[in-house]
Amino acid sequence: MTVAERLRERIRREGPLTFAEFMRVALYEPEGYYARRSPQGFGGDYLTAPETTPLFGATLSRLASAVWAGLGKPDDFEVVDVGAGTGALLRDLVEALRAEDRDAAAAARYAAIEVSPAADRLQAKTLAGIPVVRARSLQALGPINGLVIANELLDALPFHLVTRKARRLRELRVGLSKDAFGFVEADLEDPRLKQEAGTVAAGERVAVPLAAYDWFATLAASLERGVALVIDYPTSIRADVRTYFRHTAGAGPLERVGEQDLSAALDFERLAQHATRAGLEVLDRRSQAELLADFGFEERLATIADPGARDPLGQMRAASARNAARSIVDPQGMGAFSVLLLAKGLRLS
Repeated sequence: MTVAERLRERIRREGPLTFAEFMRVALYEPEGYYARRSPQGFGGDYLTAPETTPLFGATLSRLASAVWAGLGKPDDFEVVDVGAGTGALLRDLVEALRAEDRDAAAAARYAAIEVSPAADRLQAKTLAGIPVVRARSLQALGPINGLVIANELLDALPFHLVTRKARRLRELRVGLSKDAFGFVEADLEDPRLKQEAGTVAAGERVAVPLAAYDWFATLAASLERGVALVIDYPTSIRADVRTYFRHTAGAGPLERVGEQDLSAALDFERLAQHATRAGLEVLDRRSQAELLADFGFEERLATIADPGARDPLGQMRAASARNAARSIVDPQGMGAFSVLLLAKGLRLS
């Protein structure tokens, strides 16, 4: 049974589903989008910074070193990648840490949090030779002392959709017309939707990421002492559903069910507020480009050597590597992603 067929059966049995529940099933249940494939990378549906260039994870190794030093250089500390995907970020971070800070590398213990079986299979190859604890959730790891990284995680957590009609907020749920999925309006059942939706114009459709906000409480409960780095799509306008299919904007959110990515840009002001309410301290808010610059990205870029005129193929490869690396700090692209640096019981010097 396909995930679309499973959703149709549920709607016939239970009535219209919240978009958050529709999205959860479409992405994460057996036969869902993430269950069947790992969509990151050139052969998938979208690129993240770790798949674009190894300099992303390598640069973040300096943050891992700083966290270890801030903890007092203990014998053991954790580096946890939540939503680890292909494992590229963790691999590149580990390799750079081993090369540049052997003491921190000797103390580091690594964990990859991932819910996709397809991504697990890729990680087994990407992280071969690196001891990594694999888990499905932060809670499964127990108390964490160290660094938690969540790169492009929160935008893919299930969110609700609301609209405004006749001066009233209404939730958009997913129903059926014959066998076709379609949106139907319903009263708000969760009172948080009204509080978190903010100002919604008549007819506007707005994503309300309650699961992303709740994630900070999970993070605060799991992080005993350390730092968390959250990187994701920001928005200065109302967030709506974004879909991706083979590196282009996908179809409508109720089409290609289980075959395309569903996500929403995030209001980082609200994310920071929820992190604070959960008991985390906001150390910094900035762009991805600014964060990477602080940890020596340009120095790493300079290490991509030009092999010289006698090796034109090598020159092309070096130019390609430099262009890919620059794309993650491009202010018109990934460089504009927003960053939250959060802490619990620790200040970085």
